[in-house]
Amino acid sequence: MTSLRAWLLGLFFLVVAQICIAENSKEEAQITKTQNTLSVLIPSLTRRQGSHQAVTEYRIASMTQSVQPLFSDLMKEKEAHLDFLVSSLNKQLKQVQAMSAYFDKKFSQMEFEAGNTTKDPMPLLTMVKTENQNDVFIVIEDQTLSWLKELQQAGADKQQADFIEKMKDRAELIIGYLEYSKQSVDDFYSISKVKSPEQSSTIDRGKLLRQRLKLTENSLSTVIDILDRHGVDATKYKEALFYASGEVTPDVFDKKVLGSLIKKWLASVKTFFLTHAVEIITKVLVFVLIILGSVALSYAVKKLVGKTLNNNRMQLSRLKKDFILGMLGKFILVIGFLVALSQMGINLGPVLAGLGVAGVVIGFALKETLSNIASGILIIIYRPFDIGDLITAVDVTGVVTTMTLVSTTINTFDNQRLIIPNTKIWEDKIDNLTAEKERRVDMIFSIHYQADLVKAEAVLRDIIESHSKILPLPDPMIKVDCLNDSSVDIAVKSWVRSEDYWQVYWDLNRTVKLRFDEENIVIPFPQLDVHTYSKAL
Repeated sequence: MTSLRAWLLGLFFLVVAQICIAENSKEEAQITKTQNTLSVLIPSLTRRQGSHQAVTEYRIASMTQSVQPLFSDLMKEKEAHLDFLVSSLNKQLKQVQAMSAYFDKKFSQMEFEAGNTTKDPMPLLTMVKTENQNDVFIVIEDQTLSWLKELQQAGADKQQADFIEKMKDRAELIIGYLEYSKQSVDDFYSISKVKSPEQSSTIDRGKLLRQRLKLTENSLSTVIDILDRHGVDATKYKEALFYASGEVTPDVFDKKVLGSLIKKWLASVKTFFLTHAVEIITKVLVFVLIILGSVALSYAVKKLVGKTLNNNRMQLSRLKKDFILGMLGKFILVIGFLVALSQMGINLGPVLAGLGVAGVVIGFALKETLSNIASGILIIIYRPFDIGDLITAVDVTGVVTTMTLVSTTINTFDNQRLIIPNTKIWEDKIDNLTAEKERRVDMIFSIHYQADLVKAEAVLRDIIESHSKILPLPDPMIKVDCLNDSSVDIAVKSWVRSEDYWQVYWDLNRTVKLRFDEENIVIPFPQLDVHTYSKAL
């Protein structure tokens, strides 16, 4: 029984080993087949042209990339496939180096043909695309050399060192094209004025320039990744990539890169200030002087216009005066600020255009505020009240202390400060209690039906005539107003200055009560007489 188990277990391991060998043989066969096909395709490139050549280039790149995962799997069991790996990797190295040499030659030929046609972005764009195609084979060459070094092949170290030097030279070349492409894009957008989509040629040129710049950045990024993997200092190339793209990548936060960028920035700032120090100081002084002059002019103009507006002939409300003076002062300050900016060398055209666009956006975002401003302007124009007036609006009674275009501040009698949006005030009924110089105090006093009506009227007239704040004209009125269920109501109407209204109102209430008590004139209260009837059963 034990021998049977051992036999079955051995058979199982044998089957597994055969399967693994078959799989490995399959991978080796696939690699061999692909490399044989590549050995035919690569030499044929020089005989092909146009689209046929482009298709062949694509097939070679695709097939070369397809065998990299197979090599990676075999490298996990490199001892079992040592001879095959050494042979195949050396063959792959020759093939990718041949493709790199092919693209280098193609690039040189394009560079020669481009000649002095650098104003046309297409030739340089095609050259950059060629370099991007070469990047595929450069990455594979780097990986192949690493595998050969891992297999401890003779000469692998020297080949890798030569490859790194080649990458440094390539990085220098790409930086030149990168700087040129970046300058071309900057020049294009600083000179060209694209005003409408119909200018298709100008727009297409801009797209080509940006595409060329992006492809060049990609090539440099590929070389930087390779140098980083080998521990080579690529600080200079990372700086160039950052300056061209402006993108904040993890490489920017590398200590060396960040330190170098800061040093260069400080040096450029220092150079700029040393070169333009006098010009900058002069412009700053002019800017400050213009701003100070605008403030002084605003103050002087407001004072002069204020004296004119205070002329009694103008008959302007305090609200309208404050509005005119405030807007005039702000207008002078804004003009002064714009003049100061122009003296600093800032083009005001884009600034004003930006303010216009911002105004539209802000207008949509602040619709309620604009409604309040419109209501404030209408209040100032039609003058339903002024500063210091006692008004009733939005169920609130108080004195208007301040008003802006957005809101009105009212102090109530119990000293609460209420800030009310102008829209609510303008849309509601406004009762101005102090708009007129004189007001009538309307009061009702009730006496008993058994009281002497004539005597009561005489007492009320004496009280009114003896009060110093009640005006003799118009004549006060004392009339029987109503015969109520429990009283005779006497209406007393007298005229006073608006500011004396409440004082007279309170005085009359107190004085009438005291005098009625002295004259035995009864002030009745509501009463009901109830009569009961009994009916004998």
